[in-house]
Amino acid sequence: MKTVIQRFWFHVDKNGPIITQELGNCWVWIGCKHECYGQFRINNERIQAHRMSWILDGFELPDGALVCHKCDNPPCVRPSHLFLGTELINTLDKINKGRYYNGNHNGEHGSNKLTEIQVLEIRKLISGAVPAKNCIELGKIYGVTSNTIQKIKDRITWRYLL
Repeated sequence: MKTVIQRFWFHVDKNGPIITQELGNCWVWIGCKHECYGQFRINNERIQAHRMSWILDGFELPDGALVCHKCDNPPCVRPSHLFLGTELINTLDKINKGRYYNGNHNGEHGSNKLTEIQVLEIRKLISGAVPAKNCIELGKIYGVTSNTIQKIKDRITWRYLL
């Protein structure tokens, strides 16, 4: 029978995307997910995989604390990509990285207007796999700015999608 540690790491791909040279590649949770965050079961309770990684790496998890991502990649569980924070710290991190949105959205999570499927379609269209479209045209088609399309193309946003 596998230990908790063995069960956990069985669901991790340590060859995930490289977010920055400084951080190195993400270790991506390939098990069950909810709203892009990995889910792990222990003692019939569900815990987010990145929080479990924090605990398995020997860190305390005080009540009410958040485990935040330096890499902004929700399925990442690499301990060096995680840091302990509060709601305020997490919000300030989002603001500083230009990811904070305080309005309506119709994407799959967060402030996203686009779904994961749409982002993958955009990447195909912009990469030349099908007839090329420029960022302005694609922005009009998907109801976003050309800058949003460029950031998707350059993998500045939606980095976790392969």
